[in-house]
Amino acid sequence: MMRFITHFSPKARAFRKAYKMFRRIRPEFYEDLSDARRDGETIYLFIKERLAKAIERKSDLAPLYARWIKRMDQEEGLMSHFMLGSVPDSDILYLSTIERTDSFNDKLNFLARLIRSQEKMRKTAVKIFLIPALSLIVLVIYFLVQALYVTPIFEEVAPPSTWGTAGQIMYALSYAVKNFGIFIAAGAYGLFHWFNWSLTNWTGSTRARIDQWCLPYKLARDYNGAMFLMSIATLMQGDQMTLVKALEMVRRNASPWLRWHVSHILRRIDSTSGNYGVAFDTGVLPRDITDRLASFSRRSGSVAKALEKVGIDGMGKIQDAISETIDRMNIVLILVIGLIIGCTALGTLLTSQGVTQGVKEQVRTQRAVR
Repeated sequence: MMRFITHFSPKARAFRKAYKMFRRIRPEFYEDLSDARRDGETIYLFIKERLAKAIERKSDLAPLYARWIKRMDQEEGLMSHFMLGSVPDSDILYLSTIERTDSFNDKLNFLARLIRSQEKMRKTAVKIFLIPALSLIVLVIYFLVQALYVTPIFEEVAPPSTWGTAGQIMYALSYAVKNFGIFIAAGAYGLFHWFNWSLTNWTGSTRARIDQWCLPYKLARDYNGAMFLMSIATLMQGDQMTLVKALEMVRRNASPWLRWHVSHILRRIDSTSGNYGVAFDTGVLPRDITDRLASFSRRSGSVAKALEKVGIDGMGKIQDAISETIDRMNIVLILVIGLIIGCTALGTLLTSQGVTQGVKEQVRTQRAVR
């Protein structure tokens, strides 16, 4: 009960607000800190100045900086300690590998570039689902209107048997939506839930082949593969971090899909004599990215530099490729939806004509009987 009360206390709410705000400005913070250290300023003085400005301007970030100042006298003032719980775990993991190195300032700038690249990838990922979701909502609303409002009006005018072929099809669709809509929705939800589960849990050679050509899985592979490559590149910034150790650290917290690929990469490293392009060619990355990784690591002689170079550039290339694919997919979706709605509207028009014709025949029949 006390934890529940503490969670909603003013102090806890203020800290959560500061945390959300800081997440957006992390790249600029790391870059400014790197510049300050180059000019001879300590981390303590840098954050203390930030705290003073935040208090003066009544910024929501003040509680966050104040907490850091209080914790800086612990664990030798390491950033990975006093920032724990204030930034994503990926930042803490990266900071813990670089904060004792001589190139700490340069690697802070790398972290800022990494975060910006990841944010761009996340925004691109959101675009993947935006148009399909909106398209689905439009279709659902359209068919509900047809089933609940349009079809009943036609039924009041004339029986469905007089509607003609187009009318019969529209009536069957409306009947299915009206009487089995809950089951259809449940089936669609179940299918979507399975698909969402399969993105990170379905593994094996069959999944690796499907990732090469099936558009939804290919997009997910490109996104998750880019994030994986950047995670390895980040861990390799630590001077004592080997590729095998970095892969093992990623595998511990990875999804089953990524864990399967990392396990295969680890086995391939031993059997390919350090040819990292071949080792990473498990389907976790596009083939051109693995080719560039192999070429750059061979020329530079450093897998860490190769991962940093190919990781940053590769994420940009993957992002561009995903954006192009999304644009094409959205055009296709718009055309398909337009075709469906157009055919349905045409069917409604033909049904209306059939209903009108049926009413006229009924009138003629009644007159003939009289």
